[in-house]
Amino acid sequence: MRRAGPAYFGGDYYMTQDQASSVDREGRMRFMEVSERTGDTLRDFWKVIEPHLPEVLDGFYAHLTTIPDLAKLVGDQTPRLKTAQGAHWGRLFSGNFDATYMQSVRIIGQTHNRIGLEPRWYIGGYKFVMNRLVEIAVKKYRWTPGRLSEVLGAMNTAIMLDMDLAISAYQDAMEEERAGQRKLEAAINEFDVAVNEIIKSVTSASTELQASAQSMSMTAEQASSRTTTVAAASEEASTNVQTVASASEQLSSSIAEIGRQASMSAQIAGQAVQEAHRTDDKVQGLAAAAQKIGDVVTLINDIAAQTNLLALNAT
Repeated sequence: MRRAGPAYFGGDYYMTQDQASSVDREGRMRFMEVSERTGDTLRDFWKVIEPHLPEVLDGFYAHLTTIPDLAKLVGDQTPRLKTAQGAHWGRLFSGNFDATYMQSVRIIGQTHNRIGLEPRWYIGGYKFVMNRLVEIAVKKYRWTPGRLSEVLGAMNTAIMLDMDLAISAYQDAMEEERAGQRKLEAAINEFDVAVNEIIKSVTSASTELQASAQSMSMTAEQASSRTTTVAAASEEASTNVQTVASASEQLSSSIAEIGRQASMSAQIAGQAVQEAHRTDDKVQGLAAAAQKIGDVVTLINDIAAQTNLLALNAT
């Protein structure tokens, strides 16, 4: 019987795995009623069973091969496992339950956990061997019931102690694995939380960056529009400047022409006056000159009108 966590020792008494692990070697042996007499009885019985042990182990491993799960675990390691089993039974029936023995059994339990050999198979295997050893004991001590009872009691004590230690080690190793798994899961959860926080930060930054990019794009479009407007205005201003420059140039030419025509008119008029004083017979010539002057004046008026028009257009 097994409840979640505690190990069952009989009746209504339960001891947790941590408590079982903390009990020292002497405490366990007292609980199992291991005495010096127990050790002496085991050593005596070992002399009886040692010759039969190879046959017992052959039968045991032959039985394992009929169970697919166990046969797979054993594989081609049967000779090595038989040797290890023989050494372990010899150590157990030596009656010397010292620290070295305790450590050896603990390694067995840890190994069972590592390879996936569940306690049910371990207990079933011990049952197989134990039944064969009981047969040997009954055959040996059938005429001495007292001695048979003593031998069976010592053997039962040793085997139960051995299973207790091995299964406790198995459970401790399993709990260590579970603790390690819990730590790993906690680390994974922490990693997930950290990654999610990073993803949120990156998403937020990406959103802000996208908004900034859109804002910059709008600003760039506005700047481009303004640049186009400025360019158009500049082009128009340049055209206006060119128009003004051209008009100014035309005005300057017109003014120069006016000056030149006025100078010519003055000269002609002067010459006409001088001619009028010199001779009357040149009146006709003066009239012609006067006509020319009239033409010149008309020209001057035309030029002035053109100049005014250009000046208005320039402004």
